[in-house]
Amino acid sequence: MVIHTNHQPLQVIQTQGKLQNDRNQKWSTYLQQFHLNIKYKKGSTNNVADCLSQPPIMALTIVLHSCGHETSNWPLLYKSDLEFSHTYQTLSKGQHVLDFHLQDALLCHLGHLCVPSSECAKMIWEAHYSRAAGHFEVEKAVATL
Repeated sequence: MVIHTNHQPLQVIQTQGKLQNDRNQKWSTYLQQFHLNIKYKKGSTNNVADCLSQPPIMALTIVLHSCGHETSNWPLLYKSDLEFSHTYQTLSKGQHVLDFHLQDALLCHLGHLCVPSSECAKMIWEAHYSRAAGHFEVEKAVATL
């Protein structure tokens, strides 16, 4: 499988014999189980490479679905959520709420997806413990979220 990425160090990680950083060593070991051919592609020519670092809401929902986070029931969760219910109901009626908008029935605040309270624990777990997250410290997990 060929992977095109705008993250050039990934191309080198598989060819280095000894890695100085423990996290890099863990990633290298993990990646070795796959038959990958990692190719660098400059970000300006790789239209989809930056999807995760600067996600539009729809791209983010696709990523959430791929991680097992279903968002189709979030509109119902917003309606009963203590933090978001009033804002969601107001926007659903077509009225304006400063700094909030609905996109495909999902609540957004200043371009960020609002996560219903009942889903927060799942998202925190994913950001901290999943293999893709790399088991970062608390500050990095919070920044990821």
